[in-house]
Amino acid sequence: MDVIKRVRSEMTGRIADEQNNVTYLLEIIKRAGDGNYLEIGVLHGGTLCAAGLWKQELNQRGQCVGIDPLDGYYMDYIDTPKRGCKVDPITRLPVAEDIIKENIKKFSLSRRCKVIKSKSNPLPDKVAGMEFSVTYIDGDHWGDAPYVDFENVKDITTGYIIFDNYDEKHPDVMGACHRAAEDLVWDKFFCAGITYVLRRVDV
Repeated sequence: MDVIKRVRSEMTGRIADEQNNVTYLLEIIKRAGDGNYLEIGVLHGGTLCAAGLWKQELNQRGQCVGIDPLDGYYMDYIDTPKRGCKVDPITRLPVAEDIIKENIKKFSLSRRCKVIKSKSNPLPDKVAGMEFSVTYIDGDHWGDAPYVDFENVKDITTGYIIFDNYDEKHPDVMGACHRAAEDLVWDKFFCAGITYVLRRVDV
């Protein structure tokens, strides 16, 4: 999509768009319609800005909110899971609030997008009091964290919950997706590449 190409070429840092996952994300946002968008794990703000630009292009109402502690992030090395990293190993740029805000400003999204510097568990009060049509979970991929993120957002998400990195390199994400799909309020809707999507259903 043109939105993804634009963000990739103009942003500072990088957008994590492997295996078409951002394309799938934008398709779900389109399907969900009006409503707020929540993102857990922001990196440099690429997907957050893509979501904001896409909602703007679709004339959808709703804010785009990102949550990230912005104090470095875990690495996916098999031999050293959870090792902290202060800079992104691909771009060599820090995962920092000023870079995300720079990108939000660069795409003129200051009224649409915001980032909250916080861990996702517990959810910050500003987020816990909102509703979201789409939630994108791309935070800590290890241990109970992916499922805890689902537990924290399932009651404030009205449409779709998307997990990134559903693959064999991230067994805890896969386990969280399978467990979440057993929830009576949520059904598996779509799975392709490294994307796993749940849709809220009537009970």
